[in-house]
Amino acid sequence: MTIMRENSPTPQIFNPALRRVRRERAARRTNDAFLLRRCGEDAAERIIDINRQFKLAIIIGLPDFVDSFVLNLPPDKKPENIIIYHDWPATWPKGVNPDLILSGLVLQSLNEVPLVMRTTRENMVPDGLFLSALLGGESLLGLRRACFGADQDKYGGIIPRVAPMIDVQQAAGLLNASGFALPVIDRDPCRVNYTALKTLIEDLRDIGETNYLTAYTPQYEGRTFLDRIKRHYFEQNVEGKYEALFDILWATGWSPHESQQKPLKPGSAKTRLSDALKDIRAEIIDP
Repeated sequence: MTIMRENSPTPQIFNPALRRVRRERAARRTNDAFLLRRCGEDAAERIIDINRQFKLAIIIGLPDFVDSFVLNLPPDKKPENIIIYHDWPATWPKGVNPDLILSGLVLQSLNEVPLVMRTTRENMVPDGLFLSALLGGESLLGLRRACFGADQDKYGGIIPRVAPMIDVQQAAGLLNASGFALPVIDRDPCRVNYTALKTLIEDLRDIGETNYLTAYTPQYEGRTFLDRIKRHYFEQNVEGKYEALFDILWATGWSPHESQQKPLKPGSAKTRLSDALKDIRAEIIDP
């Protein structure tokens, strides 16, 4: 079953071929991608907290994410079988029905996220866990503003450089629309202070997230490009360092199963909220 279709009528925000090049380059880089390792460690902690040993896991992410996740799992929590992809597979592996899908900083740059998530849920066994970290929300707001200002100065308009971000509400909507049960979205805001913007760019290369927008036309920017960005980068602390926010969203959902908790139907509550609030107020006034 096809998951990601490059000839889909869905708007192609990202250039799939260029995205592939960026991620393959990131997979070959030997630098320690701290964001990927942070997400891998966090994913391991979340799995440890679940009272289950998964039988078949598909892990999707660059090597630093995968290695960090596996190394931080105790033996009794490691899935019995693991299939690893550095990027989301173009087609779902035939006959593979996992009870754990884990991805690290991959979903935010796919063109057909709703289709990917729905197809993923359809191919999981009942009561399987979907856990995904993605960059979204207010990520790199300072860099985005600086790029807008720098391009306005030189070109008199905006150059497509920054990908649209998925916020918390949109992420929750994607889980619901994909049919996942017990959906949860939580944030892990990671703030980093950089002495040089070049280091920030290198960190983006490490996770394969430099510009691959379809609307972007690569052009020579000259040696003054970073200087123009610096002039418009207003998110600096008292020490003159460049503050950057990586707003990591964690999307958690379960493939439906009859044993899972079900939300109460509207009107099925036995106690009215107004009565409960009266009781609370009475306890406060007359303990």
